Amino acid sequence: MKFTAKQIAELVKMVDGGTISSKIAKQVFETMIKTGTNPTQIVEDKGLVQISDPAIILPIIDEIIAKNPDNVAKFKAGNNKLLGFFVGQVLKSTGGKANPQVVNQLVAEKLK
Repeated sequence: MKFTAKQIAELVKMVDGGTISSKIAKQVFETMIKTGTNPTQIVEDKGLVQISDPAIILPIIDEIIAKNPDNVAKFKAGNNKLLGFFVGQVLKSTGGKANPQVVNQLVAEKLK
């Protein structure tokens, strides 16, 4: 085992604090197992910090909404399941780095 209990605690703290998502934490943990590298160092080296700033996320949402007018119309017609489609597209375009809770809230507000 190449990692310590202290490193696991640090990883959990990063998830709890919103620095990284649980999905990113899995990637970091896999690297920790292989290398024993400190989780903070892995996140910094690989640029894995979660994006929670609406100023960064909103332009991405606007672009995805603009590219999918049919789905916007379907959503506004009552197909609420399409919210997940838009959130998924934003997460995909950020490589999974966008904070899912923030994206969900911002997409819902934009599609009202």
